[in-house]
Amino acid sequence: MSIKIYLHDHIKSFLLNRNWTEVEYDEKRYIEMVPPSDLGFDDYSLRLFQDYSKTDYSAYNKKLIEIISQIYDIKFDDLYNSLLKQGEVLSIRITDDFVSDGSIDFNSFGDFYKGLKDLLFDVASFTLEDKPVIIDSPAEAELYLSECKFLQTQQGSFITRVLLPSNIPLRPNSLFQDGISSSQVNKKLVEILKFSKANIFNSEVSADVYDQEFFRKNKGNINLNVVKSLKYIYSSSSIKNTEFNILSTKGEESIIDIKNVTNRNLDNLDLLIKKIESISNESTVPIKLNSAFVTSLKIKGLDYEKNTIQILGVHQRLGPITVNIKLEEQDYLKAVDAHLNRLKVNFEGEIRKHKGSGNRYSAEKIEILSFS
Repeated sequence: MSIKIYLHDHIKSFLLNRNWTEVEYDEKRYIEMVPPSDLGFDDYSLRLFQDYSKTDYSAYNKKLIEIISQIYDIKFDDLYNSLLKQGEVLSIRITDDFVSDGSIDFNSFGDFYKGLKDLLFDVASFTLEDKPVIIDSPAEAELYLSECKFLQTQQGSFITRVLLPSNIPLRPNSLFQDGISSSQVNKKLVEILKFSKANIFNSEVSADVYDQEFFRKNKGNINLNVVKSLKYIYSSSSIKNTEFNILSTKGEESIIDIKNVTNRNLDNLDLLIKKIESISNESTVPIKLNSAFVTSLKIKGLDYEKNTIQILGVHQRLGPITVNIKLEEQDYLKAVDAHLNRLKVNFEGEIRKHKGSGNRYSAEKIEILSFS
């Protein structure tokens, strides 16, 4: 019932965003809207009926959306789903020869699906954390992904469609930062795809441009996991030609076509990944680690600020890591006891990787959560 109640309001909002004007209004029956002059329509209007109890309410609004889609040359299915479910529709059209009959082999689609799922998750994490390297992805990214819904596949070249959540709060406002919604993730997705087309999947771009100045100018679009997800889409699925189309709830379309992906483009992705990893080695990254063990103690007299412990743990993404931590007296004495009795250490904070030393890190800012 709620869909019927609000569908005409969603259509009205769409038309108002396109500069249509409300000229007549009957609270119980209808809203009449006239188009802006730049459409060149004379003596034309659309009537939005509000009585959702009528049996033809849904059919009438569906026909109305079909008319609007023709006026603005928007795919009807995308506009209908966007207005009906108040989400943004992401359509990915694959135009490689091997899908020309509208079908795709299971393995290629499986790889493509995994890459797309990872891309949406990693873009959400990047939007929430705004860091080039994210070790522990925020839980809110899982919330965003859980709200994404696959829609019916369109005919023609293979087209897969995803309903992206719009205006769902992912992180509330706080004293120090603004809140983040799912709409911001969708906007970031568009920005990253446009950036990738211009700076990665571009035959005229050489990997030589990936220098410190490049990272400084484009830090808002560069994230290690996002780049890895893009690489997976094009290297694992054999897909080389895609068109991404994102239709917002306001009817705004963003079309990014990435065509003729070459080995050189994939080499650019590899080099960009290595550059990001190299830069991340010179900066701190946040981490939370449970069930680690104290493997050694380094004592430099009675000045506890100079005494360090070394712990060994297994991180979900980094694998086995060793971290050197300087501790104040109280925690250091607990660490000594943990070392002697093989107790586990749980901690979170920021760590910095040692250059050229495998998975060895130093803790910059650390908080021992517990010894157990």
